[in-house]
Amino acid sequence: MVLSISWPDLSQRPFNLMVERKMECSPNVLYQAWTKQFDSWFAAPGSVLMEAEVNTTFFFETHFEGKRHPHYGRFLRLEQYRLIGLTWITGEGGTKGAETVVTVELKPRGNGTHLYLTHAGFPDENSRNQHEQAWPLVIEQLDKRMMPDRQGYRLKLQQEDDFKIVLFIFFDDKNKYLPYIKTNITSLLDYFIATSISKIYNYNRRNKRMVYLCYLLFYIYYLVYSMLWPLLFWS
Repeated sequence: MVLSISWPDLSQRPFNLMVERKMECSPNVLYQAWTKQFDSWFAAPGSVLMEAEVNTTFFFETHFEGKRHPHYGRFLRLEQYRLIGLTWITGEGGTKGAETVVTVELKPRGNGTHLYLTHAGFPDENSRNQHEQAWPLVIEQLDKRMMPDRQGYRLKLQQEDDFKIVLFIFFDDKNKYLPYIKTNITSLLDYFIATSISKIYNYNRRNKRMVYLCYLLFYIYYLVYSMLWPLLFWS
């Protein structure tokens, strides 16, 4: 027997908001964050009770300024890597017990995602305004928390003279600039290889074969790197 989904009646609560943001994370990563990894970016660790199934209820809590803030809801719509629809109920200072509806749309944009979030059914204008200020910060935190690898691989641009050294390095005495080469060429290689493999991993995290392939690619890269580096710069 299939249970029908009871949608909240929002006709008497017309206060809504919409937030959008260009995210660095892929749709795959963001979908998992909203359905299976709430405690990685929003909820208090260990507080999440959630199964990503339509018409299934969930619970989690956040902690702020020494206070607990319980969140309740149920999934209304789930379209893998594309859309999450859920009810959102919090207490005083939040939705004030009203069953509101949050809809998150994920649209691929280049290497990232364009995220559209709508939140409908607030009990009053004040509640809507509070969430309108909070959601952009929460979405920004989501992007930062779910992309931990980007902090370790930032390609820092150097001054014009530094680039001239790289461009003309083989027309001069390479030993003179060897410390510079080791620092900057390896940073460039690490950045390119690591970001490429991490994108493959993020898009195929649920596929164990692809995960093992990513590990193998990392191993091959460092094996080849360790063999070629002495030949290039130690001769």
